[in-house]
Amino acid sequence: PLPPGDDAAYADVGYKLTDSFPHSTGKCNSCRIWRAADRKAAPAEAFVEVKKTTHLKGAGGRFKLLKFWLQAALMRCGAVVVATTDGSSDGDRVCRVQRYALAELEAQLDVRKVWGTLARMLHHILRETDADGKWTLHIEKGSGMNTPVRLSVRQGWDEEWDGGGENILERVSMLFSENGRDQDASGEDAGGEDVEGDDFDTWMATT
Repeated sequence: PLPPGDDAAYADVGYKLTDSFPHSTGKCNSCRIWRAADRKAAPAEAFVEVKKTTHLKGAGGRFKLLKFWLQAALMRCGAVVVATTDGSSDGDRVCRVQRYALAELEAQLDVRKVWGTLARMLHHILRETDADGKWTLHIEKGSGMNTPVRLSVRQGWDEEWDGGGENILERVSMLFSENGRDQDASGEDAGGEDVEGDDFDTWMATT
């Protein structure tokens, strides 16, 4: 790792400063994002979401997998890797590591309801805040337990994200068509509302 603040050293090895923003954690006052100037980024699907928990048994384990899947899906990761500590002598040492492809988790979980709930929340936020114009919400949290979360807002947002509420809802609607309908292990429909790409606008209008 290169020393913090050594901009010349970063540039010398082929990195380019692409962003910088305030981020107070006690050790530093800002966060800087460096990217390799001549190296193509790996596709999002090449990354995995890594989690550690006690176990994945029963309804509690199923709920954990749902949360893990959602976090990975929002980042377009290709899989979730879960380390479990159940059976260890100290309750903290990892005894088993399992890897779940996103498609595997989608076959077990009713992902349509998750995207549906998210879409309703976004729709409500956009509707309630439309009259106030565009604002950006910054969420900051340092590492470690019990670290306070800091929220700040500023008017406007970066042009690269500009596209209005319609663009945001359009992205969510794509998630419906990407995941399609869920089926359980028996091959029967998992139930719930029939929400897919072409039905998204109609479904949103009735919620």
